[in-house]
Amino acid sequence: MRCKVYDCDGYKIHAIKTDKYRTSTINVCFRKELKKEDISSYTILARLLTHSCKKYSSRREMSIELERLYSSVIYASSNIEGNTLNFDVTYDFLNPKYCEKGYLDEVIEFLFEVINHPNARDGKFLEDPYNICINLFKSMIEEEKEYVNSYSLRRSLECMDSKSPISYSSLGYLEDLDKIDPSTLYKSYKKLFTDFKIDIYVSGNIDMDLVIDYIKKYFIIKNSMNSYGNIYASVSTRKEVNEVVEYGDYEQASFIMLYNMIDLTKREKEVVLPIFNSIFGSNELTSKLYSNVREKNSLCYNISSYFMKLNGVLVVKAGIDQKNKEKCIKLVDKCLKEMVNGKFSDEDVLCAKKTRINQVKMREDSTWALINIQIGIDLTNEISGNRLINEFKTVTKKEVVNLAKKIKLNTIYMLCKEGN
Repeated sequence: MRCKVYDCDGYKIHAIKTDKYRTSTINVCFRKELKKEDISSYTILARLLTHSCKKYSSRREMSIELERLYSSVIYASSNIEGNTLNFDVTYDFLNPKYCEKGYLDEVIEFLFEVINHPNARDGKFLEDPYNICINLFKSMIEEEKEYVNSYSLRRSLECMDSKSPISYSSLGYLEDLDKIDPSTLYKSYKKLFTDFKIDIYVSGNIDMDLVIDYIKKYFIIKNSMNSYGNIYASVSTRKEVNEVVEYGDYEQASFIMLYNMIDLTKREKEVVLPIFNSIFGSNELTSKLYSNVREKNSLCYNISSYFMKLNGVLVVKAGIDQKNKEKCIKLVDKCLKEMVNGKFSDEDVLCAKKTRINQVKMREDSTWALINIQIGIDLTNEISGNRLINEFKTVTKKEVVNLAKKIKLNTIYMLCKEGN
């Protein structure tokens, strides 16, 4: 995968030419240092920006135009990665070679019509679309507890370190609505062009020089932001394990163990950690967690582990009967100790390498996936593609053991039904 970068006035365009797919994708990325008080505003703004705009003043008009442009799709999202707030506007459209002349110009004009001219007047968003998106925001927050997996993870991270960005809700907070109105939200929108670093990613089998010309034509800004601080979120460690039980109306308990990954090198984060996790507890049926906790002892409905690289956190997550909590803790501890003591075979390492290599080969399965890979390269200079495959091949059992020694238990969390 090759990416060519164009420096424009206030932003960069990253062009990824590929002939693998019939669709193309443009992703406009706004990034800034994370502040808790910003989260709610940009969650609401993500819905509002793609609901309607000045030219297409209702959701119906917007949908009709998208349908006319060969069922193209536009969506926006606001999310947290490490210590960064990301606001993305993504547009998927048909490869222009299948369409009439002028189609590429039209789709890019539409994208920046949405971004540049929101449904606002006199420095504030119009009431009707604003109220629709506010009500949607309220529903999302109020319904969060119904989704036990995501809610339990958020609460466990809050318990792990309430002062770290890992404790922040990516959705936002109802109490922030006291400070948000159509005028303040419009000010947040304007800050996208002054307080955020802007990158535009283009992926597809299209004339990139023509794309660049059209983007420059429709996206004229003055923005001097070229960095946004440290992207990694720091998480404190503990001398004693923090153990928390919370209650809700859930038949199945959600059980989580959170670990600090301490002072990992770049190679350990990007190359050794995926191999470690394949052996320890990722979704493979041969992992230690699955074999010991589920198969041999039948203590859970499901169990797996995954890592949050930008936060330095390893997560073990299981659905269990709450009566099995202590047994589950002991077995997870046993699995990690086996990793520390090297109680796994060279064959296990080889299988983990093969699994990860196959996953790398399968990652490039869409234009959006190519963009996502390139964003990772740009954010953290991470290894990808054939280079990552070659690095996986060199991982040794000793490296996996040394990494396991850097993993320390921080928090045990369980969300379950009261009275059981």
